[in-house]
Amino acid sequence: MGLAISLQDNQSTIKMLKSGKSNSERSRHIDIKFYFICERVKQGELCVEYQETEEMVTDLLTKPRHGRQFVYLRDRRLSVNL
Repeated sequence: MGLAISLQDNQSTIKMLKSGKSNSERSRHIDIKFYFICERVKQGELCVEYQETEEMVTDLLTKPRHGRQFVYLRDRRLSVNL
C-alpha cells in the first residue's frame, strides 16, 4: 500500500499526530482513532500536511461557504479550469 496524504488546517492537531501524544489536558478524551492514526504516521503509511483553511475543499461539504469562496472551492472540487 502506498503513502496516503491527509490535509489538515489545524496545526495543533498535526503536532499531536506527529508526536503521538496530547498537547494539553483538554485533549485527554482522544480515543482509539487518534492512536490508530498516530501509528500510521509513525509507520510511514500516512503523511499529515498543513493546508490553509481557505483551500480546504472538504469544508465545502461541512461548512457554509458563500460567494467567491464557494465558487472557488466548488470549481476545485469539480476540477473546473476557467
